[in-house]
Amino acid sequence: MIDISLQNNDIGEQYIASNKGHPSIERTLCRFRKLLLEADVDYDVKYRESKAILQAHPQAGKWLLTKNSYSTWRAGKTGLFWLTGAPGTGKTFLSSVVIDDHKNDPGAIVLSFTCDYRNRKTCNRTNIYASLLYQLLSSIACTSNASTLARLEPYQNAQSKNELPLGDLILVISREINQRVVTVIDGIENCDDIQDIAMDLVFIAEHMPVFVSSRDHPDIRDVLEWSEKVTIKQDDVIEDVRRFIKKEVKYIRVRDPDFQASIVDKLITGAQGNFSWTASHIHQIQHFELDNDIRKSLNKPPRQISKICIRSLRRIDAMPHSELLRLAIRLVVCAVQPITLRALTQAATMPQMGAAWCSDSLHRSSNPRWIVDDCADLLKCVPATDRSQYEHYWAGNRVDGQTIEINIDDDDEIVIPFHPSVRDFLGSSPIMLPNSLVKYALHPLNDAHATLARMCQNHLNLALRLQKTADPRHAFTNYALSACPLHLRAAGRDSVDSEELFTLWNRVNVDFWQPILKYYLDNFRIININGRGPRGRTSLHCAVQGGSPILVASLLEKGAKIDLVDDCGDTPLLVAMKMTLFSVPLIVHLLDHGADVNARDRRGFTPNFLATRRGHESLMTLVRTATFP
Repeated sequence: MIDISLQNNDIGEQYIASNKGHPSIERTLCRFRKLLLEADVDYDVKYRESKAILQAHPQAGKWLLTKNSYSTWRAGKTGLFWLTGAPGTGKTFLSSVVIDDHKNDPGAIVLSFTCDYRNRKTCNRTNIYASLLYQLLSSIACTSNASTLARLEPYQNAQSKNELPLGDLILVISREINQRVVTVIDGIENCDDIQDIAMDLVFIAEHMPVFVSSRDHPDIRDVLEWSEKVTIKQDDVIEDVRRFIKKEVKYIRVRDPDFQASIVDKLITGAQGNFSWTASHIHQIQHFELDNDIRKSLNKPPRQISKICIRSLRRIDAMPHSELLRLAIRLVVCAVQPITLRALTQAATMPQMGAAWCSDSLHRSSNPRWIVDDCADLLKCVPATDRSQYEHYWAGNRVDGQTIEINIDDDDEIVIPFHPSVRDFLGSSPIMLPNSLVKYALHPLNDAHATLARMCQNHLNLALRLQKTADPRHAFTNYALSACPLHLRAAGRDSVDSEELFTLWNRVNVDFWQPILKYYLDNFRIININGRGPRGRTSLHCAVQGGSPILVASLLEKGAKIDLVDDCGDTPLLVAMKMTLFSVPLIVHLLDHGADVNARDRRGFTPNFLATRRGHESLMTLVRTATFP
């Protein structure tokens, strides 16, 4: 944390009194600026890149300036504003928009800095504050007075910027000038001491306006959570992306105007609010002369997305629980259904999921997003209420676009890749990855789906043995139930053994598992459809017990035998007659398919006897009609 020393203030006051009108102010400032400046570091490269884009697209980023939270911060004399977003959403560019917004104010001085991971010197805490102080001294060089010189005089013999109280000087000098000083910091997730930097900025914001843009890093989130905040969403930037594409695509050499229009449509659809994806694609295809080369390029992940993914994977691979994170990434990237944060966390912390999915003390964190945070920005959380906007993430993993309707709590969060092209990159040829990262490849995708289907089946079998029912408290069990058949289809399976279905038949909530079993019966060939499960029951017994005429009809069409007897001596018809809440349409369906009305259970009870004992007139009529047609 920055600590403004009272002693430094006292010394400054003494020099202010004794150095009014000092003739060497400019010479002193020049010396300090040289001391602060890192000769071989270009601190402004990111700003210049963003400025060039802003000049070509002057309307881009203006949406941020209209946000109420930004206007409130902009009008204040102090306070911190935090802009956050996924990789490639334009945070650095928007920082330049904020810088220019304040530079247009003649009464403001803007101190800005970008922490660029490509140059580690820009990620050093001392260099950040040295650059800010350098900019401040440069801005006030023409208007400096004796008070500024007095603050610097005690350090006139300093040989290194490390000997200077950089934060103290920034705050003290800023207070003594008549202009409004604004600090803009971009990319602090790349810093060496992330949480310390964040805490420093919170302290600085008590004395001047501070704008911070970064990814949603947990160390930053913990500190800045209560600040004014805007998270970049697809709807915020969609118009900027559309204008950018329509202007830049004019420089692509194509012979067919219709093809150029299709390029625009594909780029707008695929961007998903990601500037890096868009700009990288456009930069690549501008160098192609043949239409076919452009088509091939558009079907691959662009280079910038590949770089982001590889950088994230290197960070993941350096973690002690990288194997767990690898499986979490596979589960999310290949998801065939929306997977909630609770489901992903439960999957990662269940000991029964295998050695790789252990739950040691490292992962028992008070941060519910720990597994997403540890995936180094490859994954992100979105509100469950917005899941319809992200349906294409899961639809792309399904076969024939078929799905199974599931219920998700609106208060939960959905975990998705930061961009759909993450799947394209990881699912492409492993040669796209360095040798040390090949294990993260999802190629071929059908093998990845087969692995996930086995994982879901193993979990369901164990959950059934432990008598864990499908309720909201077991989010991963619910996910596995509906995702397993979809993964099997994506893996190329066209048949399942009836034994695989008994993990579903034995659950009590028919409304939940009926659509899942219907999907199995409609899309798979059922091997040994008359196989026996618990208590000697067949699938048809279970469907009758569940009270589902739809499943009974599907099983009979698949070849289920109608009069097999379970361990209690009951045929499916006898099971239906004994149910407390029996279904007349279901009994009619069994009778129409020739169910034996003379069958007897162990006590000798027949369907006719059971109907008579119930005293149900319509039921007795049905059975008698079947007995004596």
